[in-house]
Amino acid sequence: MDKNIILEKKEIEREITLAETEARIINFKEKILSSLSIKGRTIQGIDLEGAAILGPVSIEQTTINGALNLKQAIIKNLLYLKSNIVNGNLTLENTYVKGIIDLAETKIDGFLSLDGLDNSGFLSMAKTKIKKDVFVRKAVISNSYQGEKFTVKGDFYLREALIYGNLYIEQSVVEGSLDMLKVFIGNNFILRSSKIKEFLILRDAEIKGESKIENTEYKELIR
Repeated sequence: MDKNIILEKKEIEREITLAETEARIINFKEKILSSLSIKGRTIQGIDLEGAAILGPVSIEQTTINGALNLKQAIIKNLLYLKSNIVNGNLTLENTYVKGIIDLAETKIDGFLSLDGLDNSGFLSMAKTKIKKDVFVRKAVISNSYQGEKFTVKGDFYLREALIYGNLYIEQSVVEGSLDMLKVFIGNNFILRSSKIKEFLILRDAEIKGESKIENTEYKELIR
């Protein structure tokens, strides 16, 4: 199939259904999609590496028996990944999202990589559960504007998230606040060489390992 062809709803659903029937990963690698919506299904995995999605991506209440790969994808609208079970890794490395990212209440059995993420709008991981490490290195979470009008503040929400491994935030920029109210981290928390333009909120955070905040700017630390 020509990589420049935009896959519409019918073609997208055909690939999803065929992958379910053949018990294989849904393959949209380096494809162009009009949008993507999956709800309440059980699938083997999704490969969206290098894909371009022109509309919103919504995957919710779905069990993924493998990895969810969005590495180097370009998403020109919101990314809604709420209330899923991912029995593998979730990768958003060098991914561009022009809209909010919502991972709230999703369970991830592997690691979560946000390395190199460029997100215009807030990122929510509220009540997300991650069994392994979370990597946020050289990522940017920026405010979203429509023309000259401010629309969405670039906050990074980790409220009540459960991270059983390590949390690494390094060389990253958060244009809003980094909100870690009541977060649980089973191992180490490393915040290094980053810039948080608003508040760093660590109130009622439970960190079982080391907590290191080094060479990082923020307006105020709230404990």
